[in-house]
Amino acid sequence: MSERHDARHKVNNMREEETESILGVENRSGTQDFDDVEIDELGSYDTNGKQSVVEPNRAINYSHYHGKRPARTDGYLPGFIHGHVWTYLIVLIASVCGLFASLILAAETLQLARHPNSRLGCDVNTVLSCSTVAESPQAEIVKFLGLSFPNAFFGIAAFSVFITLAVIGLCNSPVPRWLATCTWLGGLAALCYAYWLSYQSVFVIRALCPWCLFMMFSTTILFMALSHATVTVQNIPRNNRHLRNYYRLHYDLMLDVVWLLAIIALIIFKEGPALFAV
Repeated sequence: MSERHDARHKVNNMREEETESILGVENRSGTQDFDDVEIDELGSYDTNGKQSVVEPNRAINYSHYHGKRPARTDGYLPGFIHGHVWTYLIVLIASVCGLFASLILAAETLQLARHPNSRLGCDVNTVLSCSTVAESPQAEIVKFLGLSFPNAFFGIAAFSVFITLAVIGLCNSPVPRWLATCTWLGGLAALCYAYWLSYQSVFVIRALCPWCLFMMFSTTILFMALSHATVTVQNIPRNNRHLRNYYRLHYDLMLDVVWLLAIIALIIFKEGPALFAV
C-alpha cells in the first residue's frame, strides 16, 4: 500500500509540474479562478510515473490546486457564450440579415431606375420612405467613369464575405492572425459606413429607410459578435487580460443593450410622432 501511495503521489507531482510548464503558471497563489476550464494536452501515466498512452481528451485533475485552477494563456474563456459556435453563429445570423436587406434595397433601386415615379413597398409616410432615401445623392456615393454604384451592391459583397468567414469560424478552422485582424477591421469599416449613412438619413435627408435601418442594426450586432469572437476565440490582441475580463464578466452584454437602446431612443427623439403618421 505504501509503494502504491508513493507511486500515485509521484504521478500527481509529475502532472502538476507538466501542467505548470504548459500553462506558464508562476505560482499557485497567483492562479486565476475559472469555472469550467479543462486542459486536454496531458496524457495518462502508468504506476511507475512514466507517460504511456497519450489521451487527448483526458482532463487534468485539479484537486491538488485546492480549488484554484491554473490560468490558460491562450485567450480561452470558459462557457458556451465565449466559444466559437455561439459567437460566429451570431455573426452568421447578422450577416444573413444584412445580406437579405441589401438584396431588397438593390431590387428597389433597380425598380426605381426602371420606373422613376413608382411607389416602393416600404414607403409608409413622409418620414419612413425608402424612395426618398434611394433618390438622394448619398445612396450612390461611389462613382467611376461616369457610372454610379448603389450602396446596396457593396452591402451584398461585404455581407457575403462575412457569411463565408462566419462559416469558417463555426467550423473552428484555424485562420492566420492577420486574416482575423483584417476581418475585425472590415467589420469596423462596415459599421462606420452604416452609421455615416444613417446619420445622413436622419439629419440631412430627413427621411428613414426601414430596410436601411434594419441593415444598420444587423451591422451593429455583427460588429459586436465579431469583436467578441476576435478576443475570446482568436485571442487578438494576444493575452489581453482587460479585454478577457470585460467579456468574462459580461460587461459587453450590458454595453450592447445600452448601445442598441441609445440608437432607438435617438431615432424616436429625432422624428417623434412623425414615424407613426399615416
